[in-house]
Formats: sequence, structure tokens, C-alpha cells
Amino acid sequence: MRWQTLSIRKRIYIVLSTILVLSTLIAMVQQAMLSANKQLDDLKNIILPSQLRGLAFEISNELQPAITGSNFLAHHSGLIDWVDNGGDLTNLAPIHQALSNAKTRLGSDNAFATIDSSQGKYIFTYDGEHRSASMTTYPFKDFYPNFLSKNQPYELNMNKDPNGNQYVIFINYRSVPENPATGQPYVVAGVGFNVSSLVNLVQGFRIGEQGRAMLAARDGSVQVAPTDSALNADNASAFRQAVTKGTDKPVISEVTIGDEAFLLGSYWLADLDRFVVVEIPKAQITGPILNQFIQSLLVT
Repeated sequence: MRWQTLSIRKRIYIVLSTILVLSTLIAMVQQAMLSANKQLDDLKNIILPSQLRGLAFEISNELQPAITGSNFLAHHSGLIDWVDNGGDLTNLAPIHQALSNAKTRLGSDNAFATIDSSQGKYIFTYDGEHRSASMTTYPFKDFYPNFLSKNQPYELNMNKDPNGNQYVIFINYRSVPENPATGQPYVVAGVGFNVSSLVNLVQGFRIGEQGRAMLAARDGSVQVAPTDSALNADNASAFRQAVTKGTDKPVISEVTIGDEAFLLGSYWLADLDRFVVVEIPKAQITGPILNQFIQSLLVT
């Protein structure tokens, strides 16, 4: 039917109907965009920073007893007195008592103390059996100068057990009193323990259906992540700049992993010496809004 053959009334009706439909569509599109942008802004500025802080707090709570216990062990009066009394290698009972008490009290897998005495540097360990060695012959002696070179009161080393699939953490804590002859702490002590509960906490963390959490080292390399996370040890190197942004506060970045857009949040957790990282696909927010828009469009 030709436009010219239509009556004025029909033309006005068609024009007004078209304008109404277009206006409705434009309003619906604008509303959908506003809703998506609002939810994305809330996710970036409120929800993800809050989730990062909350997860970091839970991890800190898991670690704090072991950190506090390592501090106590490094300043244990029995160890300090042993050094002050000349470091008698024929009387190790005070050291053995301190280590066994620490292991039992903290429920750790082992406890250790490296002592700088007039007899030289010695390391004493207890994992159910007491052992000792001079630091000159100890096979893992590099941990000691590496830790002292950082000039930090303590550090946490998290590694995967080479004999299994479990993660372990070793805490090194230095005493405040120092040996004036060497300028090094009298005692560096701490505990080692399995952290499967902490790893499960991170790997089981969820934000909605697809939001995942992980832990990354200082250089941004991912160390702990669920198997279904988009960011993992294989591709994390491309996103290290985004992962390492959250040194002072939670920082949210937009990245593309594969062909999919993600919000990537990171937050430095000093207690663990790691970044807590979360990822969430933007489609988790925009997808439901788009589906709702399509359904509204079909109804209209």
C-alpha cells in the first residue's frame, strides 16, 4: 500500500505509533544502559573492594596465631638465656623445650630456631624429632641471609610441597636483641605448617556464579587459583601490571582474558606477602540486564 493513498488519519496514526514505539525502545535502551553502568560502578567501587578486604581479613585471621607464636618463639626467654649463658651445646634442653612447646601450642608441623651464639650459628628443628646442625653445613642455609637481607621483622614463605599437592608456609621471625659481634639477631625462629584450609578458603571463594579468587606473588604470578578461573598460572604474566596495582588499597581494573571482558581486583596482604586477587566477568552483570531488556522488548 502506497503512503500517498493512505488517509491523513491513518498517516497520523502510523507516525504517532512509530514515534511511540521508538521512544519506548530508546527509553528501554537508556534504562538498561543506566542500570548496567550503575551495577558495574557499584561492583568496581563498593562490592569488589569490600570483598577483597573481607577475604584478606579472613586470611589474616588464619595466619595471625602462627605469626604471633613465631614472634613469641623468637623472643623466648629460654632461647635468649641459653645464648646469654654461652650457648652450651651439651645442654640443649631449653631449646628443645621451647620448640616442642611451640609446635604443640600452635599445632604446626614443625618449629625451628636459628641461634647466633658465641659458638657460632646453629639451627635447631623439631618435627616430632629434635635435630640440630651448624649453619655452615645446613643444606638450606640460604634462607637465613635471604631473610636478613630484607630487614623485615618477619616473612612468610609459601610453597607447594614437592612430595605432594599440599601448600606449606614457613614463618621466619627475627628477635629484636642482636649479637653485637655480628650485628645480626640472636634468634631467627618460626614454624612451618600445612595451609590447606587457607588454600581451600581462597579456591572456594565465590562472587555470584562466576567470580573467583586467587593468590598472587609480589611479581603478579598466580600461585593459588581454582581450576575454573580465567586468570591462572599459564596466562597471568600478561596481566601482572593489573594484578600488582593494589599495593596500598584495593584496585579494580578492566582486562580482556581471551575474548571476554573481566573486572580484575587486587589487594596487597602484608601478612601473607601476597596479593589477594578476584576476577569477575562483566557479562555476569550485563548479561541478566540484556536478557531482561530482550524479554521486555518481546512483550512490548
